[in-house]
Order: sequence, then C-alpha cells, then structure tokens
Amino acid sequence: MQRNAYDKAFPGTASMISKASLSQGAYNGPQRPRVLVEGWQYPLMGSAVIGRAHVGCPFEDCRKKGFWAGPQILIVDNYRYIGKHHARLVIGSHGTCWIEDLNSLNGTAVLRASRAGQTQPYFHFQKLPPRVGYMLVNGDLVALAFSPHRGPYVTFSYHT
Repeated sequence: MQRNAYDKAFPGTASMISKASLSQGAYNGPQRPRVLVEGWQYPLMGSAVIGRAHVGCPFEDCRKKGFWAGPQILIVDNYRYIGKHHARLVIGSHGTCWIEDLNSLNGTAVLRASRAGQTQPYFHFQKLPPRVGYMLVNGDLVALAFSPHRGPYVTFSYHT
C-alpha cells in the first residue's frame, strides 16, 4: 500500500511548538487556562493564533487575509497541512476559552473530554465550521488538520 506524506506524518511527528511563543516559567498561583503540546505547558492570556511556522510574516498573502503578525503558537509542519494562521484561541472575560478555525484548508476539530477515553475516538471528533467560536472545556483535545478517514494530524489539549 502506497503511503502519502499525511499518512507518514500522522502520529504527530511533524508538530513542535515554539517554546518562546507564549509566557512560560514557574507560576505558583491559581492555574491559568493552558494548552499542552508534546509535554510542554503554555499558559494562555488574551488571545493567541496557532499556525505553521513560516519566515517573514506578514507575507503579502497573510496581509490579504488580515494577518499583520505571525502566529504566537508555532507548529513546525514540513508537510504543510497546518495553515500559516490556522486557528485562534481566545480567553473570554469569565475565563472561558474559545477556539475559532481561521478558514484553514484542512480544518480544526474538537474531541470532548467526556469522549476521550472511548474506543475509536476519531468518530467522535467534531469538525468546526470556519470563523465560528467553539467553547473549550477542561481536557478537550483539539486536532489541527483533521480527516474522518485518517484521524487527526496534530493535536493539543486544553486545560484549566
């Protein structure tokens, strides 16, 4: 069976996050909303765009889409399944976290924490419509570039 680049990268080996992209370090106060990517914890404050690492943003095509700065959370994706500006995380006034797909080509999907332990969880991912906010809850798993047939390409989890 012939495997394409998506299949080869499927386990998430193409994902890495820029360790300098969000505030880090020892924080002894109440837990802030945060995302966990490949064992690293990144506290969220305000809003953050997550996307593929690319040099020289804003490119002309980025400016045409309304992006004047690069993403704050960088994913290294040599296969280019993750958009340059794939999704936005926003912390609301009451501490709620919302995710919005920014018209990415391969989409964004969420697996509710209540379903994460079930068998064949790929069938339970909910693909998000573009430009519509979706509230995350503690333990949700977010997939960047999701296919119902192949599953998630890169994932991260949200925690409060």
